[in-house]
Amino acid sequence: MSLPVQKRIKTLELTDSTNVDLANLAATAAELNNACDVSARMVAIDVSTSIVQATHEGKTLLMGGAGSARTHTLPAATGSGACYRFVVGAVNTSNYLIKVTGNDVMHGNIITNSTGDTPDLAHPWPTANDSDTITLNGTTTGGAAIGDFIQLQDVAADKWAVFGVTSSSGTEATPFSATVS
Repeated sequence: MSLPVQKRIKTLELTDSTNVDLANLAATAAELNNACDVSARMVAIDVSTSIVQATHEGKTLLMGGAGSARTHTLPAATGSGACYRFVVGAVNTSNYLIKVTGNDVMHGNIITNSTGDTPDLAHPWPTANDSDTITLNGTTTGGAAIGDFIQLQDVAADKWAVFGVTSSSGTEATPFSATVS
């Protein structure tokens, strides 16, 4: 004698007597698979890219394609909390640029380890009031080593929090500038 199999579970009873209505859960099977798929955590950006929250947020953005300048433009800061982590995957002495949109500005620091000092020393680079661009030139402004990273988080309208750790060579210089607004 076989027992009938219930084809649809509508309510899940938890041990603390809390019921969860599964019919009202918003995640689709594709969204759950994507969240569990570790291969989706890394996104290669080998060309200039407009960063999009749906595609890039919460992922490691591996910058590659050395040999010519690559510009990565952030979406407008709205206070969403979205976080973007850029990692140097190939040293590019022709520049990786990370830029904001419109009147957005960056606030925070990038720390670089300079091989131009004896001994090698860490040097902090704080943003200025109008910083809206990060330039990693593969030498003096950072990005001189695979694994260097910059993390930006949308913290308020027109405001990005920035933190990063990079390597530089030669006479180090700030990676921050104002080129957008």
